[in-house]
Amino acid sequence: MNLDVHTILFISLVIDIVCTVVIALLWHYNHKRFHGMGFWVLDFAFQTTGILLISFRGKIPDLFSVVSANVLVISGAVLGYMGLERFFAKKGPQIQNGLLVLAFAGIHSFYTFAQPSLTHRNLLLAVSLLLVCGQCAWLLLRRIDPGDRPIARFLGIVFLIYCAVNLVQLFEASLYAAPDDLFAFRARESVFIIAYQVLLILVMYGMTLLVNLRLFRDLQLQEEKLYKAFHASPNAIILTRFQDGEILEVNDGFLALTGFTPGEVLGKKTLDLQLWADPEDRRKIVEALSREGCIHKRELKFRKKSGEILTGLFSAEIIDVNNQRIILSNIADITDIKKAEASILNLLTEKEILLREVHHRIKNNMNTMMSLLSLQSKMADNPHASEILDAARNRLMGMAHLYDRLYRSETYQAMSLKDFIFPLAGEIIRLFPVRTEVKLETAVEDIVLDPKILSPLGIIINELITNSLKHAFADREAGSISLSASRNDRRITILYSDDGPGIPESLDIKKAQGFGLELVSMLVEQIRGTIRFERGDRTRIIIKFEG
Repeated sequence: MNLDVHTILFISLVIDIVCTVVIALLWHYNHKRFHGMGFWVLDFAFQTTGILLISFRGKIPDLFSVVSANVLVISGAVLGYMGLERFFAKKGPQIQNGLLVLAFAGIHSFYTFAQPSLTHRNLLLAVSLLLVCGQCAWLLLRRIDPGDRPIARFLGIVFLIYCAVNLVQLFEASLYAAPDDLFAFRARESVFIIAYQVLLILVMYGMTLLVNLRLFRDLQLQEEKLYKAFHASPNAIILTRFQDGEILEVNDGFLALTGFTPGEVLGKKTLDLQLWADPEDRRKIVEALSREGCIHKRELKFRKKSGEILTGLFSAEIIDVNNQRIILSNIADITDIKKAEASILNLLTEKEILLREVHHRIKNNMNTMMSLLSLQSKMADNPHASEILDAARNRLMGMAHLYDRLYRSETYQAMSLKDFIFPLAGEIIRLFPVRTEVKLETAVEDIVLDPKILSPLGIIINELITNSLKHAFADREAGSISLSASRNDRRITILYSDDGPGIPESLDIKKAQGFGLELVSMLVEQIRGTIRFERGDRTRIIIKFEG
């Protein structure tokens, strides 16, 4: 029994619809992973629409049932080729295929309306499909990367067969003229239509196989990466069953850390192996994982095969493997770090105790020296000698005050000038044997300085205040001292003044003796600063230095 052309076209339409649905589903589930699959859907949709229009030949204008239908078939083939290029990231120019579609539409229209000829239209269709399928075969078998060729070989061979069928059709059409009635039964034409449909099914199968092989290969690569990452990690990684802690897999880091062999742990429970230093820890971990789903960097104790206890940072999360809840655990060994921290803490404690002892002894020694100087000053018969001893005691007091402040500060490398000067000035005034009531006014900015600058600066302040108390306020019931310090960029200015009678015009400051100016000038040079004296209603001393 012979099938008529209407039946063959109907079967072809059903096949095309099924293939289009399959490719559309393939695109739906994989288009985010692979490029170009949307062009495949358009390819099969165009082919299906073309067959549908051809089946209505005689019922609708030839513009649609003949020209548009065949242009859709060729355009669909070109879109399929473009999709394959994008799938393998081998996108190339398409100007030649664009010109092919335009030329096909023009020539096909000529042999439809100007000089109707089914034979010439069949020859044109065969040549055009041969050109497009040849490009597809060359792309899949030669152009793509060598690593992709094995998964594309089947589809490439299908396109080669497509080319062979088109060559046979060209040979057949050149020998036998076809009647103008498409629906007149011809065995040879029916064979070609059936062959094209079989090849279309093979193309659909080849594309499906292409995606599945690509997915399988990507899955293998991903599995290989995960396997290497799992075993190459220096941390201990272990997979255990959630409900009972049975060990399913361990990495080399776990074996190196615990001293076990794979045969000793796989299939065993962590509690049976006594891996938890405190078995209660596993219950707490399971409860935490049930609530939160994951744990990050919890410090726990574990036991090695030898019985040695180690400290680890434990992280874990629940994963599903074959519908089974699995705990993926990661243990970073921090035993040495904890030992080092304990050792450092012990050293710091010892140094703090030692520092307190040294501070206590230095402070006692300084107090002893100040007491001896004070006692010696009181016992001295010579007033000048007593004055020298008191000055030495005051200078020592300034150094002791700085030392004590530095010890009490957060750092020994620097200290605020504000925290140093005001208490020091007040202490000097309090200890100096004078009946005058002295008012101290300070305006000192919070300037942080090195102790190497603060120490001579303290002696300078001591000398200036002492000289004011001895000379400016002699035989006076009250007096005032003003002390300020400010910073402009890196330049520090200290301004000292008192309300005494001032420096006599007859006194040469550079040659003055007994006023402590020689010591002050020397210390100012030591801190690489300058000093300037101003006479007037108040004695003003201006010291500037870099700090």
